[in-house]
Amino acid sequence: MPPLLFCFLLGGFCGSRTMTPATVLCWFAFAVKLPTQGTWFAFLASPLMVAIFTTAAIAELILDKLPITRSRLQPTGLIARMCTGALVGTVLAGVLQQSGRAGALLGVSGAVIGALVGYWLRTRIVKWTGWPDYVVGLMEDATAIAGSITVVAFALARLN
Repeated sequence: MPPLLFCFLLGGFCGSRTMTPATVLCWFAFAVKLPTQGTWFAFLASPLMVAIFTTAAIAELILDKLPITRSRLQPTGLIARMCTGALVGTVLAGVLQQSGRAGALLGVSGAVIGALVGYWLRTRIVKWTGWPDYVVGLMEDATAIAGSITVVAFALARLN
């Protein structure tokens, strides 16, 4: 698998849950599984960043279930997803010794596509099954968490 594909995939999970992939990267960096020492993104390994990203991710997981939460396709939500997609794409590309610009572009592309596909799937599953939106949202949470962990783990496996 081309190394930069991991940047696209991780960005795709930003389209589903804005903060989850970045939080996963922070936890991998904090656990010293992600080689960040001596890089511009070494700050991700700090306990403060782990706490900030984890708190933001938990808040997002909770807020997503509220009926007042706006669509991920609204400009503010989509721009936030694109920004985190750029961040995770750049960081993962750096770890894989690839172009940071290419990683950022692929992360942003993945985030936009992930947001569109995620929105379409979630609304269709709710419609087709009759399940409450929050139940489908919980499944989406689990997918974003497990998917982000899997993508980062497989990307790091390429380094060994």
